Amino acid sequence: MATRRVRFTFEGDAVKEPVIYLVGHEFDVVTNIRMADVEHDFGWVVLELDGDH
Repeated sequence: MATRRVRFTFEGDAVKEPVIYLVGHEFDVVTNIRMADVEHDFGWVVLELDGDH
């Protein structure tokens, strides 16, 4: 299994969407939130994504 660490930033209505769940479900990867700071209109998340190439 390959692991990749990525940083997502969100603005506006995207903060309220289940983006992390959708990425995991759509691409068949396991997500692990390493750090995050989310407010009502802006946020960022550092994720580890584990999956096959």
